[in-house]
Amino acid sequence: MAHLGVLGTKTQSSAASSVAITLTAGAAVGSTVLVGIIWEAGGGTGVATISAVADSRSNTWSTTPDVTAGGTSNSTVAGAVLRARLTTALQVGDTITVTVSGGTRSRWCLQADAFDDVDTSPLDQTQTTGNTAPSGTSLSTGSTATTAQAHELVYAIYGFGSGRTVTIPAGWTGGAKVETSAGSSDRALQVAWQYVNATGAQQGTLTLSSSSTYTAAVATYKYTPADPPELRISQVKLLAPNPGDAPLLHIAQVKLTVPQAVIGEVRISQVKLKAPAKSGQPPYSGIKAARDGNVWDATIQTPEAT
Repeated sequence: MAHLGVLGTKTQSSAASSVAITLTAGAAVGSTVLVGIIWEAGGGTGVATISAVADSRSNTWSTTPDVTAGGTSNSTVAGAVLRARLTTALQVGDTITVTVSGGTRSRWCLQADAFDDVDTSPLDQTQTTGNTAPSGTSLSTGSTATTAQAHELVYAIYGFGSGRTVTIPAGWTGGAKVETSAGSSDRALQVAWQYVNATGAQQGTLTLSSSSTYTAAVATYKYTPADPPELRISQVKLLAPNPGDAPLLHIAQVKLTVPQAVIGEVRISQVKLKAPAKSGQPPYSGIKAARDGNVWDATIQTPEAT
């Protein structure tokens, strides 16, 4: 599982209906890009209606967010999470442009993240808080319903007043805080994520250095964990004690298993078995092999000590 990195961030401190993130990192075909975005929601305007999302490489984006937070009862800040699965790789210098309809927003904060292990149709559970402008230093997305499978990516966004220090809880990872800089009514965005490997309700939390009204949202995404890396042992050296040091070297079992998913053979290129003999006699290397069905049993015959 892998977070490929923050592809780019963007702030807009004056009124605009369209804002573009210029990417500082690229992402390969098959990657999933999540964009966390927050706006000011003055006058109870709630979540902006997204009319278009586009990138420089013509990947397909939905204008319907995976999750939104900050309804009309919240007159401070609102947010959303957008998603695309790349069919064309994004490059440094490309842009992701978000356009809203029905007016402008005076404060924007955006962040794009890329992940390489999210399933093709990944969205599972969502939850939001902030539709009634909660306030405090301990922020919460609220708890989702139980996730559909054990392995999921949990992605959370938080929108709040700027100028505060944030503390991301243990087990979560996040990029740097993103905040506007107009000097008045500024907004800030914090994105955080974690991978889980057990089903259950998921909740994101965040701590601020001072109280603020806020909004928050969380979405969970199914992912398929990568197969464990193949273990390859290039050399094995077995040393038998010298005669007189011990009467006999016993190797009880050696088991070589090929996973059934792999079509092929177990190949042992070299095996050297050398049994020490009594002083003055040459080493003995006789091997006795017997077959029982598909199992071969090999033993070393050593000269009797005298």
